[in-house]
Amino acid sequence: MAEERKAGLGDIVVPGRECGECTACCQYPTVDTPQVQHFAGVLCTHCTAKKGCGIYERRPDNCRTWECGYRVLQFLDESWRPDRSGILLDMTTEDIPSGFGPVGIGIELIGGFELISSPRLANLIGTLIERKIPVFLRVPATQPGWAGHKIFLNRILAPIVATRNLQAVQESLRGALEAGVKAPKKKIFLKHAPIESPP
Repeated sequence: MAEERKAGLGDIVVPGRECGECTACCQYPTVDTPQVQHFAGVLCTHCTAKKGCGIYERRPDNCRTWECGYRVLQFLDESWRPDRSGILLDMTTEDIPSGFGPVGIGIELIGGFELISSPRLANLIGTLIERKIPVFLRVPATQPGWAGHKIFLNRILAPIVATRNLQAVQESLRGALEAGVKAPKKKIFLKHAPIESPP
């Protein structure tokens, strides 16, 4: 496995790091398989509140291979569990520009866009960028069925992170989020069986 994974960016669960009542991965991201179909932001019909996946042993490969950052990143503590922090971190190998490691981290503000101003989020992102770990801000669409926008933060923030000015990092993050919210969105069409309309 890549060196980044050996250094703590990996697919091995931190001992004792449990999901508990968190079911964020049952709601994000979009899943489109013969067994499971749901848009990001819509709770999977197989999820039992505060318990998790009702088909865990036969869950689709998309769900098996999805990696929650909270569970595999050793430098995070219990407060980063998605249902507690409102911040969903996931491991990704998609769309990473050349010159960066093969494994990156996606960040989604599932608890509300106001979390972009969190000093600890800015500190985390700054630390990841200093370590040259690819970081993406995932800005969801406001309605299920539409693709959100993904912003690669390293090139935007690296010069600002180097100044160690936390307030400037927070301002740049707010700007990136605003740009992502305003960016054009595309309709998503699921290939497999239709799902129920969200309430």
